Amino acid sequence: MSVSNVFGSSEVTDGELDGLNQAMSYVIGDFARRKEQQEYALDMTKWAWDKLGVIFHEKQDEVGRSIVENRATAVAAGHGTGKSFQAALAACWWVDTHPINQTYVATTAPTYDQITDIIFREVKNIHALSHERAARGLIRPEEALQGRVGEDNTWKIERAGKLYTVMKGRKPPDNKVSDAFQGIHARYVLAIGDEATGLGEDLIDSLDNITTGEHCRKLLISNPTNPFSYLGKIFLKPSYDDLGVPTWNKIHVSVFDLPTFHGRGGEACLPDSCPKYHEHQKHALGLGMPKIALESMSGPKFVRDKKAEYGEDSARYKARVLGQFAHEAGSTLISADDIYRAVDTIVEPFRDERPVLGVDVARFGDDWSVVYRVDRGVVMRRAWADGLDSGAELPREPALDDNGVNIIGYRLRMADAWHDAPLVTRTMPDGTTQMGTAERVHEIAMATGASAVRIDASGLGAGVVDRLWELSGGGKSYDVVEILGGAASPDRRGWYNFRAYHMDHSMRLGMFQGRIDIDPKDETLIDEMSGIIYEFADGQSGGGLKIASKESMKRKGKKSPDYVDAAWYALIPDDELSGMLPGALVQTDFDEILSHSGRDAWFDRTW
Repeated sequence: MSVSNVFGSSEVTDGELDGLNQAMSYVIGDFARRKEQQEYALDMTKWAWDKLGVIFHEKQDEVGRSIVENRATAVAAGHGTGKSFQAALAACWWVDTHPINQTYVATTAPTYDQITDIIFREVKNIHALSHERAARGLIRPEEALQGRVGEDNTWKIERAGKLYTVMKGRKPPDNKVSDAFQGIHARYVLAIGDEATGLGEDLIDSLDNITTGEHCRKLLISNPTNPFSYLGKIFLKPSYDDLGVPTWNKIHVSVFDLPTFHGRGGEACLPDSCPKYHEHQKHALGLGMPKIALESMSGPKFVRDKKAEYGEDSARYKARVLGQFAHEAGSTLISADDIYRAVDTIVEPFRDERPVLGVDVARFGDDWSVVYRVDRGVVMRRAWADGLDSGAELPREPALDDNGVNIIGYRLRMADAWHDAPLVTRTMPDGTTQMGTAERVHEIAMATGASAVRIDASGLGAGVVDRLWELSGGGKSYDVVEILGGAASPDRRGWYNFRAYHMDHSMRLGMFQGRIDIDPKDETLIDEMSGIIYEFADGQSGGGLKIASKESMKRKGKKSPDYVDAAWYALIPDDELSGMLPGALVQTDFDEILSHSGRDAWFDRTW
């Protein structure tokens, strides 16, 4: 059989006709796929349901729509709200709905382990889910996510004989943050920062540099545990572009927003326990959610536990349950997450390095003199970074940064603590000798081979310092370093004094980053850490971070943080004290402290 060619009188064969039909079918199919892709690019919720069978709850839908409609989206989410899963879904959606040769997803997190074990683990699971659905005939094979998600935190897709990297996760070294994502010039770039409260301004700026194009997007998502982070700045201080449009679209995700609740403050809503389950699924867009998805979300029991553990007015309850930054005066400095990370971190001390001692001298009748020892060493694999439960047996292998270099950390252990002892050795009426604080500290320093003793030199501690100087042979056995918490801050714009700066940086930030190993049995230290209160120098959110004084905490019925103070003395980095001679004083410049001004100064510091 032959037919006339529409372009003339020549004829085509049956085989040629079949080829023409196939070509036309491909063109029509390709057009349909492109149209479908464009539709999905405007609706992440529909894409997730059609491609993956994943049902968004109301807040997930809001985040998806925000990424479509806004250049920059910031999400502060409570615990168990699916924030990392949402970020991974956004990455997969972006790759699947934009041209392969013009598309790139850049992801980062505070640690390389978090990129591997959280972001890319979720991406791999989603990628595998799409192929599982294709194998079951739920979607066409060509609709499954393409390419391969590798062990090197990259996603690559081959097209027309060329291999494209469409997604990459990076955590650059601190000294190379500014050029972290150089060389990315794709038209469609999605930049994702997970656990964003741990990301510094320089790293976020590097994400800004690759998302300047009209079709680019940014997503920062995190539990709001640190109001002093760059993400905290985004939420607490509004910013606008030249046209008066908010720079970031900000979204709070509370545990109460989840479909595990009827509504705000409601009871649990699970398929097997709630007779009105289907009626209550408005938070899941009326579609209903599988039981396994609901059970992975935080519910009423979690809320009850956190309410009992922290109290509704605490910073940790607001962050973990309500998805809110708690920035008002009287908030707790160190979150439960920070403490859990430090408990689940193991540091293997260097054998050829001497430890450092931190000493807090008792001032009042119920205070304790406390000595903490810090050993520098290699950070081993951490439970929280490996997706393990707290208390899990940890593999004894070093944690590495993205350059394959060992991460250096600090092992913090209590060396001694005593109560109601004299400052110097004295002979009692009965003829016995009672060892004084100075002599006791000296014995510990000699027994441990300490390189330095850092001691609180305010008040009664000054006399102990003088005696230690004598006992150490003028600093020959070990350095004697006097610490004054009221001394000037190394960064006076954001931290009121030396104590606030180093308690926030040397201790809290190190715990958050998984570089500090504390003893899980040291209940006193853990209890004191969870009760450290911060406020602001002028009583406002712009006056510079200040740690509430021991006297202030006592007036509020809280225990004096003697253990915490000794701990942060020991944790101060050596380079912060490099200009000091043994026995020298950390000088206080009160004129500079008194001249501290600027209500928004703390927002302007460099992280």
